[in-house]
Amino acid sequence: MKFCKLSRLRWAGHVIRQDDDDLSRRALLSEPGGKGHRRRPRLRWEDGVKEDAANLGCRNWTIIALNREGWRKILKEAEAHPGAVVPLERETERETETERDRDRERQRQRETETERDRDRERQRQTETERDRERQRQRETERDREKYRESERETETERETETERDRERDRARQRQRETERNTESERETETERDRERQGETEGETERDRETERERQSETETERNTESERETETERDRERQGETEGETERDRERDRERNYFLPFKPILNTFCPIMYFHNS
Repeated sequence: MKFCKLSRLRWAGHVIRQDDDDLSRRALLSEPGGKGHRRRPRLRWEDGVKEDAANLGCRNWTIIALNREGWRKILKEAEAHPGAVVPLERETERETETERDRDRERQRQRETETERDRDRERQRQTETERDRERQRQRETERDREKYRESERETETERETETERDRERDRARQRQRETERNTESERETETERDRERQGETEGETERDRETERERQSETETERNTESERETETERDRERQGETEGETERDRERDRERNYFLPFKPILNTFCPIMYFHNS
């Protein structure tokens, strides 16, 4: 183990004296990128060199290693004094401690995960309890709603029954009013019948009087018709007399017309006859 550590220091001095573009120098001084795990970072090869150089009393080993002779002198002193380099037991203890730290870290992670699981379980239980509480509230609200619904139905039935009673009372009042109106109408109708009967008796008397008047008028018309017939008969007689007179006049005219050709002779011999005929 001592030889390995001295060889690592010797090789680190050689690498640090190389140019900046040298691949081994760049690999020694490079910083790895990316995101690591949630634990202590892994030890790099440079970290082991820094620790061994610190045990030798070199704070800035990269500056000291640039001087080749001075770095060789330090390494020869380390070979002459075995206690200058970390012994195997201490290295083993460090590895054991590191493993214990890793175990503790794993245990803490397990405890943390267990605590998280417990928190999740508590959250699930809390959520379940909340769901149960909500369910109980819903059931309570449903019961209240059913109670309110039953109260509404009861109130509605009461109002319906009250309305029915009122309707019955109104029907009774309407029936009484109808009976009263019917009785009044009957009395009025009876009074009207009496008035009609009185009017009928008066109408009968009037009809009788009218009938008498009609008979008188009929008799008068008959007398008038008889007078008209008599007058017509007289007119016919007068017309017949007039027609006879007219016939006599016509006869005379015919006689005159007959004797007209003999007028000169008649005037000569019979002046008196002519005169009479004219």
